[in-house]
Amino acid sequence: MLELKVLIVGGSGDVGTRLVRELSETGYETVVFDIAPRPERISGLEGVKMVKGNALNLSEIVSALKENEVTDCVVHLAAMLTRDIEPRPFEGVFVNMVGTATVLEACRLSDVERFIYASTSSIYGATPQGVVIDEDFPKHPGNIYGALKYAGELYADNYTRKFGIDYTACRLRLLFCAAQRANSGAWHRLKIRRLLDDLFSKEEAEFVGGPEDNIDLSHPRDVARAIRLMCQASQIPSRAYNIMTGNFTYGEIARAFEKSIPGSRISFESPMKEGSISNKYDISRAERELGYEPSYTIDKIVEEIVEHEVKKHKTLE
Repeated sequence: MLELKVLIVGGSGDVGTRLVRELSETGYETVVFDIAPRPERISGLEGVKMVKGNALNLSEIVSALKENEVTDCVVHLAAMLTRDIEPRPFEGVFVNMVGTATVLEACRLSDVERFIYASTSSIYGATPQGVVIDEDFPKHPGNIYGALKYAGELYADNYTRKFGIDYTACRLRLLFCAAQRANSGAWHRLKIRRLLDDLFSKEEAEFVGGPEDNIDLSHPRDVARAIRLMCQASQIPSRAYNIMTGNFTYGEIARAFEKSIPGSRISFESPMKEGSISNKYDISRAERELGYEPSYTIDKIVEEIVEHEVKKHKTLE
């Protein structure tokens, strides 16, 4: 296996910290470049260096690349997320679009061979029920976040073709994990903060929607595994890959919480739906071309969330 040096822009977030661990455990050297480093999230790992810097500052990124002799791969994770970007769209253009252009320019100036860009399934926008969403599905972003991410993809695709940088995008489905911000990803969509507060205080709660409703979820460690495969591949056949952990019903998620919190009971806000139809988020390209295989179950994800919440409550007591 070839040794790699990888710089992760925005490496202190949910996906970034898991990616650092994934790469470190595989024996790769990693440089975390982040505007707000959180060294406590990667303590104890070997071959990891942390650099404080801004993705909008070209000289800082170039310095981090040159000083650490990183030419193999840059993974760009830094971005404003949906709940932050919608009320501040102009700021979002700088962080998500200009930031991407800045990181790419640093890659060109530093002769970096590969650029991996964290994109989103939001680029597909609202889709008809029952369709298969593969990487060639039409792109109609339904919010500013999705529009800027798709713009970043188009820019990166053209930029890297012009300057000969190997490039691919990782289109992530909704994140769901422990220690996640309550206003982001599946925590916001499923109102997990409210659910947990009710379960811990009175051992009963109401889940949004009906038990046959379903949702696509991604655990950051599965995403990190996919990106690690992109980093180490001798060649990447495609310019984009759909990535997720799996599709789960609300009933499955509720049962996982009941299992992890003994004695708890969850009811549903709406009745069971007859013949619920969902879209299929197709990850077969990543499975076929990268050897990607999700490892997390909904039970495992929820177990991690509950364990973290229990530890947090004990710390506050």
